[in-house]
This record gives sequence, structure tokens and C-alpha cells, in this order.
Amino acid sequence: MVQHNEVTSERGARVSDKQPGIAATDGVSALPFRPSDWPMPYLAGIEREHTLTATLVLRRFDIDHKSWRLLAVLKEHGELTVSALAELAVLERSSVSKMVATLEARGLVLRHQQGRDRRQSNVALTEGGDALYQETAPLISRLFEYYFGGFDDEEFQRFMSALRDVMERVRSARLHPWTPRTE
Repeated sequence: MVQHNEVTSERGARVSDKQPGIAATDGVSALPFRPSDWPMPYLAGIEREHTLTATLVLRRFDIDHKSWRLLAVLKEHGELTVSALAELAVLERSSVSKMVATLEARGLVLRHQQGRDRRQSNVALTEGGDALYQETAPLISRLFEYYFGGFDDEEFQRFMSALRDVMERVRSARLHPWTPRTE
């Protein structure tokens, strides 16, 4: 028997917990937990290996991959709060604050206070940050071309769609009735 519930994610999407072929009681899978059968170690490993490789590629520009990711997010989205930048870059806010301070000291981003609240600041790319991004983006793009070289366009789009769906479900799991609440 498959238990089927829907919850609304933080972004307003309806997300189901239905897992075809997995018998469950009280929302807990009846299958034995085998880490080699679950994607999370693979996803974490992919992120770790990519970060190491991209940092090597970017070393001659004196920037690590996570800091570069902040430049890329700012290039795509424009000026952002530190919180929004952290969310879009999928990094911890405290780490992003430190990285932004380093990038600002190098003249790659500009941070300015938002209104009267000294805790809220916006971050934007400077011309120097944009120039560094423009120079390095082809190198990171080349890595992705290598990683996904075996995918045709349709396969890649399906892969990205599946990743986005899983990301939404993972984010919405905190709202699920079987997730313990912190009070």
C-alpha cells in the first residue's frame, strides 16, 4: 500500500509524497535503508567534486568556486540582499556574508545598506566583478559541457526538470505532517 499525501511547499507548489512501488505504513518506508540506493550521497559527491575541480580551474583568477558562484548569481539576477543571494547560490547565509566581505575588499561586488536597517544590505556586481565573471564563465561552462557531454538536449532538460522537482520536494519536506516540528 502506498500512502499518498500532498502538502504545499514554501514556494506554493503542491507536492505529493507518493512513491510508486514503496509500501509504507504511517508514512515510513518499509524498505531497508541502503545508502548506495539513495541519491543524496551521489548529489553531495557531485557538488564536492565539482567544487574542487572548479576551484582548481579558477585558481589563477584568485577566486574559489563558491565565491565565483556568488558572482554568477549576481550576474543572472542583479542586485540582491545577502539572504536572497545565499538562497539562490544554495549556500549558508553566514558563509555568504563572509564571502561578500572578501569580494567587496577585492572590488568585485559593492554592498550598501538597505534603508535604515543596518543588518540588511544589498549586493551588486561591480564592473570588475562583471569582467571577472565574463572572463571565467567560459571555463566553468566547459566543465559542464564535459560533465553532461553524454546527454542530448532532451535528456538534459528532463534531468534538470527531475532535479528541480526533487529540490522542491526536499524543501517541502519540512512542511510534511511526519516531519518533527521545532517549537
